[in-house]
Amino acid sequence: MLRFNYTKYGLSSRPIIPIVISYRNKSIEESVLIDSGADTCILDAGVATFLGIDHFSAPKQIIGGLGNAQYQSFTHPVKMAIGSHSFRVNANFIYGISKKHEYGILGQKGFFENFIVSFNLRNNEIKINPSKKKK
Repeated sequence: MLRFNYTKYGLSSRPIIPIVISYRNKSIEESVLIDSGADTCILDAGVATFLGIDHFSAPKQIIGGLGNAQYQSFTHPVKMAIGSHSFRVNANFIYGISKKHEYGILGQKGFFENFIVSFNLRNNEIKINPSKKKK
């Protein structure tokens, strides 16, 4: 089991944790928000550029956000690691997300399908357990 504290963000606290994102022989550590309302994992396109991902050949799609906002994204598989637990994700990369937020998002596909997450704001604690796949 992994344990993290909530991160103070302005007047509130948020479930933001550090992860390592890897592609081929490059890695980068990023802060990400654990968001049970997000369908997918979303990262800034700058992460893909740093990792050497060719975004021109990656599949493009429009994804929605809060308040009917729409963003053009491209999808590419990457490896993510939380502590010693690694997993593969088809991440959505969005241009300019880091200008609006200081973190990426861990959503249902890719993250919640691989982990059981417990939020305890009162005790300032997030618990993350790898989930067992059904046979």
